[in-house]
Amino acid sequence: MTPQRSQRALEQELTAIRASAMGCGLVSFGDLKTQSVLAESRDAIWQGAQLERLFTGACQAFSLLEHVAGQPDHLVALAPEEARIFVRHRHDTIMLAGADLTEMEALIPKVRDILHIGVI
Repeated sequence: MTPQRSQRALEQELTAIRASAMGCGLVSFGDLKTQSVLAESRDAIWQGAQLERLFTGACQAFSLLEHVAGQPDHLVALAPEEARIFVRHRHDTIMLAGADLTEMEALIPKVRDILHIGVI
């Protein structure tokens, strides 16, 4: 998380992103190095342990892909009735999850803006 942004401000930005797309039930911000979720906005159906497992899986996928394809800036994972998008910058990542992949893909530019604010 950038020093210029408080956790509360970040959570408000994540909530605004989630609210801007129907079918997006989760937006979380985390650190790939520590594999920790640092801020989130989620529907009630998302549980903390479930979120941690998804985030750990994303960390492992990014790590694996680094050996094959360099450092991808985003991943898309499809599951029955759910899509997930992980966008990263350095060690920070934002995860989107929900039922509508098309709507969530439209959020990627907003997510990239959040990840690049305050980056030196």
